[in-house]
Amino acid sequence: MKYRRRRKRIKRFFDKYGIGKRIAAALADPRGRQGRQWPFPVLVNALVLGVMTGRYTLKDVERMTERCGPRVPDSTMSDLLHRLDPTPLRGLIVEQVRELHRRKALRPEALPFGVLAIDNKNAWDGDHEGDVECQRREGRWHQRCLRFVLVSARSRPCLGQTIVPKGTNDHGAFPTAWQQLREDYRGTDLYRLVTVDAGFTYKRDLALVDGDGCGYLANVKRNQAHMLAELRRLFRLHNPPRVASSGEEPVKGGRIRRELFRLGQDALQIENWPHLRQAVLVRQTTRLRSGVEKVIERFYITNMPWNLLLPVQLLRVVRMHWGIENNCNRTLDMDWGEDTHAWASNAKCLPDSAPLRVMAELRLLAYNFVGWLKYVHLRVEPTWRELLDALCSVMTSVPSTLEIEVAFALGEGPLPA
Repeated sequence: MKYRRRRKRIKRFFDKYGIGKRIAAALADPRGRQGRQWPFPVLVNALVLGVMTGRYTLKDVERMTERCGPRVPDSTMSDLLHRLDPTPLRGLIVEQVRELHRRKALRPEALPFGVLAIDNKNAWDGDHEGDVECQRREGRWHQRCLRFVLVSARSRPCLGQTIVPKGTNDHGAFPTAWQQLREDYRGTDLYRLVTVDAGFTYKRDLALVDGDGCGYLANVKRNQAHMLAELRRLFRLHNPPRVASSGEEPVKGGRIRRELFRLGQDALQIENWPHLRQAVLVRQTTRLRSGVEKVIERFYITNMPWNLLLPVQLLRVVRMHWGIENNCNRTLDMDWGEDTHAWASNAKCLPDSAPLRVMAELRLLAYNFVGWLKYVHLRVEPTWRELLDALCSVMTSVPSTLEIEVAFALGEGPLPA
């Protein structure tokens, strides 16, 4: 698709499904009447525009607004971020995902049903309390969260996140996070299988997933030493045949091959796991150009019935889990600077201030929206840099000074898409 045609297509997309209006309508203006020099929708639109176009700092957002309209001071936007209540933003993410689902934009690729990946994320690390929900560990402040990404859909949308509360860890936060996720998407068929890394391979957590009628595929590592040793013993004992292979694929410095082996419920004799039905071994062989071969074995357990997925589909699910890292987390970190550019980090230590959570939710909304545009709406998939450049040129600019004055006089602001 030519650049000019792509710009027009992006423009129509934003005019039809604009996200700025919804965010401004959902949030409450926290400012007093005497502190409203700027209309609230205009400030929210500037923040959303900055997030969408991958600006690293509020100073960059200020420069961007100066080029396309009246300059919005970075101090004004920072003050707003520290005062906003992030609670309504989770509801917007749920509403957004449900709309994508209704529009058939989240259909699974090469699988009979949807797959949800769960992983933790360290959203903040600093020497001060950057958010009211941060916790202190080893002399540093951290904000951790659990994220839920639909890795079976092409755009890999994030279904939401849950902040890990103070005084607990990822494992302790899982029951509440899982219950909230099920409530948010009750009545939908977005996913039937959940994949988790070894940090969530606990009997209690997986029992919750199984009890809600969902399948799970859980990685087993050294934190489950007894189960890992038992799985190794059982695979050596029964020596099952290879049932699926990815074939050799080129990687940097050589070629890689993944093979899948599995054991059924009859061969498993692991106590106190009544819902365990299969064990899976994925053997990854990397052949370097020098001729040296490196072999890595990864073990998984699952409650899925034997014939629910074909072996090649099961191998695809194993690899699909990393979509949460390679798509969602990597995009937010590398392209939008989530880890290194917080925009606002509560340096003033305002009570009950949650700027990090506000920014995280805004970035998730933007990530889902731009992912829908990038992977579903555009016929030719641009690179992230091409897409960000196009967004900068086609998104509606901040209103002019005259429009701002009229909006302020009327008590409301015209908000572009």
